[in-house]
Amino acid sequence: MIIMLMFIGAFAQKINEKDVPIGILNDLKTRYPSAEKVQWFKDNARFAAEFTNDGSKVRAEYENNYWFRTFWSIPLEYTPFKIKDYVAQYYAGFKIMKIDMLETNANERSYVVNVQKKKKDEFDLYFELTGTFLKKIDKNETKNDVKKVEEKKEPEKK
Repeated sequence: MIIMLMFIGAFAQKINEKDVPIGILNDLKTRYPSAEKVQWFKDNARFAAEFTNDGSKVRAEYENNYWFRTFWSIPLEYTPFKIKDYVAQYYAGFKIMKIDMLETNANERSYVVNVQKKKKDEFDLYFELTGTFLKKIDKNETKNDVKKVEEKKEPEKK
């Protein structure tokens, strides 16, 4: 199974459907009536459902019981040429690992392209649907920020 790009990340806990608020369950069924093989995850006030929808791998995310974004996995062979050319020009030596189409509750749509170089350098590149570059997120900095936060936690007092 392709790992979906997720803000909730590797720290999310898999949960049973019975632990998901009814409003979120109803929204998912209304928004994606063809959803199959649904798996639920939770991290603080965020819930995520990973599923297949008409053959596509999808991840819908909810925050404070409201839908806020969905990632639709796109097979690598369907990566737009303009994006492939951009990666080749500005990220020589990097490999496109995965591509998602992102849809947000602000009615924004974009491509999110994960690129890696020797498992050491990893970025998410955001593009408009036209293929125009928008921004870069350094996945290594994000991982390091999470580690720093975890290191600062004080042990529980008894």
